[in-house]
Amino acid sequence: MPEVRNISKLLLITIFAIFFKNPTMGQFVMDTNDYVLSTQKDTVIVKNGQFAFNTITINNPSTRNIELGIKFILPSGWGFVSTPLASIKVNKGEFQSIPFRIAPAKTALGDINYPINILTKDPVSGKELSKVFFVKIIQNNKWSAVLLKPNLIIGPKDSLSKFEIKIKNNGNKRELFELEFKSKLRLSLPSVGTQILLWPGKDTTLSVYVASKYQTAEVTAVSTFIKSKNETLMLVTDVFFTSDTYARHQSKYDYFPIDIQYVGVNDFDKSTGYRYFEAQGTYKLSKNSLLEFRARSNSLSSDFTINSHIYSLQYSNQRMEVSLGTLMDFQNYQINGYGSKFKFKTADRKEYSVFALKSRDIDEEIIGFNQN
Repeated sequence: MPEVRNISKLLLITIFAIFFKNPTMGQFVMDTNDYVLSTQKDTVIVKNGQFAFNTITINNPSTRNIELGIKFILPSGWGFVSTPLASIKVNKGEFQSIPFRIAPAKTALGDINYPINILTKDPVSGKELSKVFFVKIIQNNKWSAVLLKPNLIIGPKDSLSKFEIKIKNNGNKRELFELEFKSKLRLSLPSVGTQILLWPGKDTTLSVYVASKYQTAEVTAVSTFIKSKNETLMLVTDVFFTSDTYARHQSKYDYFPIDIQYVGVNDFDKSTGYRYFEAQGTYKLSKNSLLEFRARSNSLSSDFTINSHIYSLQYSNQRMEVSLGTLMDFQNYQINGYGSKFKFKTADRKEYSVFALKSRDIDEEIIGFNQN
């Protein structure tokens, strides 16, 4: 029995000696290569145009000094106010903190979590750690919409005129605008369904054409409702239909076959005044054939340029019509330019027309065919 006790004591002493010599065999001892990476904030919220401030901390509870390489991965277009260190030394049992400021890109959108990735590596042990935090820019909804001209003036011979709306996104988030038009006049855009998507800092000008020959009511206003999210803006365009202010007097015996007229609306108002001269004439070549011409000057008001000059010459009889000069047709508002048009009528009153012109709205040559 004494021998067994001696052997047991010897065995216990041997196990204790092995454990003491190799302390890493104990499960309660921390790995000497461990270090901890953390950030002060997991999400940084800033206003538009502000810097994002945060701090990373490296804790070294191991039994040796370490020197780590540090790398930041930022979203495209982002940068640092001052470049942070590319490496850092942390003594054993100590920690180090690195503050930094990030400048978001000017095109960064609001209400989006942008990830900032931080990578560290210990070249001795090869251990790598990464930490991600987010930068969120407070959403700023700010936009404007204005009429470039508050009034639209349409003469008796105009088949096509337009007013323009300028919409601008001054915020930091993409904005979807929905437009609704309320009017008894015939417009080139549908009453509902028109949408415009604008990025921050962008603007667009929308042209709305009005057909004067389709006037259906005395109410001559177009109400435009522009809506984005929960905000709606209403713009009102007053449409004026002018008539001849001076015309020739029919003589019993003879007449001067040229009409000359001067049109002046708001003559004494420089901001909304509109003035032009026009001359037109009709020559009866035979019983059923006519030769007509029309010439109208540009607006005499430098601030008002919606209506442009018109020059046209037209021959017509019972079966055909030939036009040269300025052509306008509301069936397609791009048919507005300088060219020629030929129209032919059949015995059963069907109409066929062919036209070719240089557009005034776009830099294109247009050839078309139409049947009524």
